[in-house]
Amino acid sequence: MGSVHLHPDAAWKQRAPAPRFLPHFLLLTILVLALIGLPGCQGGYARYSETSRVKILHAAVVDYNRYLRWQEWEKASDFIRDAERIMFKQGFYEIEEDLRITEFEIRDTDVAPEDAKSAEVVVLYHYYLLPSVTEEKVRVTQRWIWSEEENRWAVKEPLAFLKTIIKPSASRKSVRTVLNTGSGDAQ
Repeated sequence: MGSVHLHPDAAWKQRAPAPRFLPHFLLLTILVLALIGLPGCQGGYARYSETSRVKILHAAVVDYNRYLRWQEWEKASDFIRDAERIMFKQGFYEIEEDLRITEFEIRDTDVAPEDAKSAEVVVLYHYYLLPSVTEEKVRVTQRWIWSEEENRWAVKEPLAFLKTIIKPSASRKSVRTVLNTGSGDAQ
C-alpha cells in the first residue's frame, strides 16, 4: 500500500498565514493596559483611598499588638514613628524579662471621619509582671496617625501601655527613667 509522505516544509506551507492585524492588535492592547495603570501611580507608588487606609489600619493594629504580645519588639517598632523608635525599644527591652502579655483584645476603633488620617484604638491587655503571677487587665487607648510620606500607619504614643503598668514603686529605675521622658496615654 502506498503512503504519501510530505516533506516537512510542505506541511508548513499549507497552514494559513497569521492575520495581518495581529501585531497592531497586540500593540494596541499593550498601550491600553499601560494607560489604565498609569493614573494609579503617583510619585512612584500608589496613594491609598480612605477606605483602603482603614483596612490597612486594622491590619496594622492587629500586627502591632500581636508583636507586643509575643515580645517581638523589633517587628513592633516598624509601627513606631522614627522619632520615638529608639525610646520604644529601650523601654520594652528593659522590661522584657518581667513582662508577660497573655492576651489582647481590640475593643474599639475610631477613625477620624474627615480624612481617615488619624485613629484611636482601644485595646484591653491581659498581662502579668513578674515576680507576680497574678494576671491583670489594663485598657489602653492607642493613637495612630497616617503618614503620607511613609504611606503607612504609625502609633503616636507607643509607651502608653508601659506607663500604665509600671507603678511608681517599680524596682527598675531605668524603666521609670525611659517612661518619664516618653509620652503616652492610657485609661
